Amino acid sequence: TFVNDAGTPLDLFYWNGTCEEIVSWNDVGGVQPFQEKRMRSTHGHTFRARSAATGKLLMQHTLSDIVVRPCDSEDRSLYSPPDSPRTMALKRAAADLAHNNNLLLAEVKRQLSLVLQALPSVAESKLANHS
Repeated sequence: TFVNDAGTPLDLFYWNGTCEEIVSWNDVGGVQPFQEKRMRSTHGHTFRARSAATGKLLMQHTLSDIVVRPCDSEDRSLYSPPDSPRTMALKRAAADLAHNNNLLLAEVKRQLSLVLQALPSVAESKLANHS
């Protein structure tokens, strides 16, 4: 099963190492975003996903063995694949956003404290003006 998470319509091709054969021919306009394309294949077959609009190669995947890993939380970290460069960049961006959020929160608290400190003197000055 191919799942289109690309956000754009895709054409799927079987690639034999020399030429491509379209396998999504019955999906007019390509496999639409977030839709699936089911097909039967075998170990070692290579497929390519191309933009239906431009033909640009977006991904190539060769079917290979499926590795079954344990579900125990203690053992899971032993079998986790390393993060991809994109995942590491996203984790860094999330950490930067969290840090900036903490800085902004601290500044809002500081400003709110100043406003709360000024309120009694504003109230006293209004009372003095009405007397």
